[in-house]
Amino acid sequence: MKKESANALYKVLYSIIIFLGAFLTFMFQPVTGKILTPQYGGGADIWASCLLFFQFVLFAGYLLALFLNKLKPKVNAVVYIILFTISLCLFNMPTKFGSWLINIAGFEQSPLISLFASLFKYAMLPVLVLSTISVSMQNWYTKQTGESPYILYSISNIGSFLALFLYPLIYEPLMTLTDTVKLWHNIFGLLVLLIAAASVLYFINSKNDNENKKNTGEKIQPKNLLYWILLSAAGTILLASYTTYVTVKILPLPMLWTLFLGLYLLTFVLCFGSEKFYKKNTLLVLVPVIALVNIISGNLSGNLNNHPIFSVLITAAMFFVFLMICNGEIYKTRPEASKLSEFYLAIAFGGVLGGFFVNIIAPLIFNNYIELPLINIIMYVFAIYLFVQSILSKKPLKISSWVKLSAAGILTIIICMLSYSEVFFFEKGVEYKFKRNFYGTILIKTKEKHNIKTITSGNTLHGAQIYDSKTGKFEMIPLTYYSDTSALAYVVEGMKNFQSAKQRPLNIGVIGLGAGAAAAYTEENDKITFYEIDPKMYEAAMQDFAFLKEAKGSVDVKMGDARIVLDKSEPQNFDILLVDAFSSDSIPVHLITKEAFNIYKKHTKNDGIILFHISNRYLDLARMLKKITEEDNLKNIVVSSSFMLSSEQKEKERGYYKMENTYFVVFMPKNKLYDNFKGFNYKAANKYEAVFVTTGYAEDDKFLKPFTDDYSSLVRIFRIWSMPEYNKQQ
Repeated sequence: MKKESANALYKVLYSIIIFLGAFLTFMFQPVTGKILTPQYGGGADIWASCLLFFQFVLFAGYLLALFLNKLKPKVNAVVYIILFTISLCLFNMPTKFGSWLINIAGFEQSPLISLFASLFKYAMLPVLVLSTISVSMQNWYTKQTGESPYILYSISNIGSFLALFLYPLIYEPLMTLTDTVKLWHNIFGLLVLLIAAASVLYFINSKNDNENKKNTGEKIQPKNLLYWILLSAAGTILLASYTTYVTVKILPLPMLWTLFLGLYLLTFVLCFGSEKFYKKNTLLVLVPVIALVNIISGNLSGNLNNHPIFSVLITAAMFFVFLMICNGEIYKTRPEASKLSEFYLAIAFGGVLGGFFVNIIAPLIFNNYIELPLINIIMYVFAIYLFVQSILSKKPLKISSWVKLSAAGILTIIICMLSYSEVFFFEKGVEYKFKRNFYGTILIKTKEKHNIKTITSGNTLHGAQIYDSKTGKFEMIPLTYYSDTSALAYVVEGMKNFQSAKQRPLNIGVIGLGAGAAAAYTEENDKITFYEIDPKMYEAAMQDFAFLKEAKGSVDVKMGDARIVLDKSEPQNFDILLVDAFSSDSIPVHLITKEAFNIYKKHTKNDGIILFHISNRYLDLARMLKKITEEDNLKNIVVSSSFMLSSEQKEKERGYYKMENTYFVVFMPKNKLYDNFKGFNYKAANKYEAVFVTTGYAEDDKFLKPFTDDYSSLVRIFRIWSMPEYNKQQ
């Protein structure tokens, strides 16, 4: 075979292998995230922890590839195919809910340790061997053809990008988790066959000499290694901090992180594909322009909450420009092909350092999410450094370019100073208290002017209580989503006064603690049991609010994921079971599946009521819950409470703490209250406020597939432009 034909064959074969390896790696990540996220509470931070694991395994894979590259070619080929064959044979990825959970003695209160143990058990081997493909195949290609392999790295990132793009649009909506894992396994089998073919070719056409051990080319300078490591670490911190910010503060949807991971990979595709895509001076001018748009629009201060799409877009634009600068600078200073392994190893090590900072260091030294403004400040400073570098470069600039760069540099300095002040800015007259852990950040605000104490996570209010900071006394009045016009208030009243001939003590279960406001509805002899996964939330409810301590009824708080705790418990015989564990509009999907609903029925009396608090800006949960309850033929209704405030109300107290809320109410077979709720309408208005309470029915969507532990896709119930309308008749 002629050399040109052989080189073409190698290029095609290695391109396909590298493409499939990257595709499988980044198909594996969202599948893993979907399996693991609900098993650890469904919080936005869980993906950042998974990212640290994948960065670590990528680094380990590059180390392994570096070791294999030091072996004689024939030995390398044999060992490589053996590794992949073993990985294929040992592959095991269970999809059943709870199957990945690993409880380690002595670390029961450390979910991060359990998460990493689960990932190491089920994901370590396949991700490790897949991580070696890009570097190993590029080394093999260079040794067999003598050509530059960097174009293959670009192909690798195209495969990664495509896998992330297809998952939320194709695999998740159309396939179950089990079928997706089977598809992954089959493609992996095909990849192993291709690697076997490549190994045979490499074995036949390589000589067992010491050519690969010769020290060719100049040594990599330590300053270059440090430069690559720091830029790679910055890229990972950007990825984690921007993803967390968007999924907690702007558009809290599961799997939205795939957008930012996709952009992250796209920057590698562009920067490593061709030098023409990295226009440094253009990107440097864009930095202050996009930053100004963010500041003027109020995006970073949450003023664009009503325009989430625009907010996500301009945030993603800033993220993309910063990453293009990081990865463009990495590629610009790349070494020759013989130093490929060391180069990729430095990039991977930087990724590990960035992930370690976000997941381990930041939660220890910060009690709030300030990684985003801090990494922005660092990037502004780096941009200023590049401005100066461009202006003082040996290559002369045109006058217009010099003026643009100088103006953009000065503007970047001003923006950097503004960003720095934002980190330490707090509203006057408000006491702030932050709590942070694996599950996220909690903010407790005490507003002296309004005599109110609130607790929030992201942009979602989880509770409030009237509090006099001068006397230190609380009022036991349920507010916000639990106010006296909420479905919870009407259900409690109905169960006490209309369900039975005489008033009876109530046994209430609540999934999701918040401030513990539901306890205000208990009377003497009542019992209420809360289920809460976040120890910091329980700590806040006990230390900063009085609902639990001053409740008239008996209060119990069970720690852990509610579904897992309930599944292991004997029937609790609840009269009322309230499901309200949704954080920052982000839905723990495992709490709204058919299997979860069966658990709720098990713990609710035959004449009881199950309530789902479904107030959500982006998801029409009522349609899904209706679909889930269809098989049981249980009556259900949607109760909505709307509240309008007069201009004078801001100086008042009582009505100010009511909020719009929506509940999906399910009536167990022997419950008598359905007719009381059917067609219920309530209107009340005074000088300061107007309250409207209405009931309706969720839309019957024949094409909607009910969520199960093996299938769920929020795309089908996603809404962005308007609130759903509920039918008044059924």
